[in-house]
Amino acid sequence: MKMLGPKDSVCAVNVAFSALAIRIGFDDSLLISRALACLTKAQEAAAGEIGADDASTNSDNDAEDSADADSGAVTSAAASSKMLIIANVNIPIVVVDLINDLGRRQLPLLQLRIRKFAVGVKMVEDYIDADVLLAMSAVYYNEKLTVWEPMLEPWGCVVLFNKEPNTTKDEVLRINDTRTTISVTAEQRLDLNLTVELVQLLMENMVC
Repeated sequence: MKMLGPKDSVCAVNVAFSALAIRIGFDDSLLISRALACLTKAQEAAAGEIGADDASTNSDNDAEDSADADSGAVTSAAASSKMLIIANVNIPIVVVDLINDLGRRQLPLLQLRIRKFAVGVKMVEDYIDADVLLAMSAVYYNEKLTVWEPMLEPWGCVVLFNKEPNTTKDEVLRINDTRTTISVTAEQRLDLNLTVELVQLLMENMVC
């Protein structure tokens, strides 16, 4: 993470809930997928506009710098100030229910139970450091027996995310201007229970 200067600022955000319950149905999944598609298109359009604006701005800046070097120096110094964003999210209990709400039925399908959810993020310019602590389990609903059965045994992990400018001189490794690293570590073994009932549930309700 880059060091801050005397003109830089810090923004700290802390979010904490005692519990969080999320219920997702078929219509909700369609709405989320459409929103993500619209967001992707908007980002692509914004990136194209920014690229065109940058080309025009660079041309104007070259003319202004040649006419007034002192003004350009002041503008450069003002633009060099940075803001460090520190965000922390802590939710001890998160329950996510996936249901089949087609027609008049409200059939539960899967339930994700998170006993620990903690996120820490630090961002400044092109640098991002984030860590996520998870402790979770999952169950599925056996409609024939009308009981919840285990799908994912209690399991915890730590996810580390790092994004920074790619400074490598190797042309093979320098594919993008930024370098992203994601690591997942867990002390426990991951136990996933795949049963005939679970496979049938996924095929009947989740395969389009």
